[in-house]
Amino acid sequence: MRDLSFDLLKLHYRRAERAIKRCARLSYAVPTPAINQLRYAGYHVLSAVKAEQVGDKVCYRRHLHCAENHCVRAWLDACDAITCRNLLTIRSFEEKCYPICTIEKFIPNYIEQMGLARRIYSVYKNPKHVQEMSISKRLKMIHDHRRIASFIGELQKLDKAFMVAIEKVKSRTESRLVFGRLVSSATSVITSIFGILLSAAGLIALDAKVHQWIVVLGWAGLVVFSILLLTNIVLVVSTIVMRRKDSEAHPSWD
Repeated sequence: MRDLSFDLLKLHYRRAERAIKRCARLSYAVPTPAINQLRYAGYHVLSAVKAEQVGDKVCYRRHLHCAENHCVRAWLDACDAITCRNLLTIRSFEEKCYPICTIEKFIPNYIEQMGLARRIYSVYKNPKHVQEMSISKRLKMIHDHRRIASFIGELQKLDKAFMVAIEKVKSRTESRLVFGRLVSSATSVITSIFGILLSAAGLIALDAKVHQWIVVLGWAGLVVFSILLLTNIVLVVSTIVMRRKDSEAHPSWD
């Protein structure tokens, strides 16, 4: 059994602690398995101190090595929690269904990185299998985990750029719709007023034989007014129905 000092053990502990803090910042939750591993490490450290006081060197070294293993496990568990969080972020990005041809203009190796993420995800679908891995095998996965972390940074920047572009398109579309509705409403009001006036003129001159063309115009105006009134009613009802459907599809978070 190789010699192990408290200074080296302290480095292992701090590395695990940094990973736990990073995981907490990313997921807003403390990784419980990693915390438990550090708790076990603390137990073995106290046992090593007690063994050193009584002069039991064999027991002292055994407890130090157990504490080291638990610190390494805590670091790996924290890294696993970070990776799981990153995989969820990648899946969320993919579910937005951005055009792949557009994504590859900014991230040329997007397909390759997504393939790596799916392979890692297939491993992490079984947490028990991950926990039963040897430390050496889990250490080999750290390189892939770091690649995923850098990939996350690229996706987040691209997602932000896409969202800004989408909001601009939505803003322009909404402005055009509002303008179109205003024009349509103004046209409807003007035409309705015109139809009412013509209708009134036609009805007033209904008995006049000299002004038959006024009667024709009056009845034409009445027909136009009726059609426009019916159209406006349909538009109002359809708008209310669409707004109700939108509110049901996007419920409030409050």
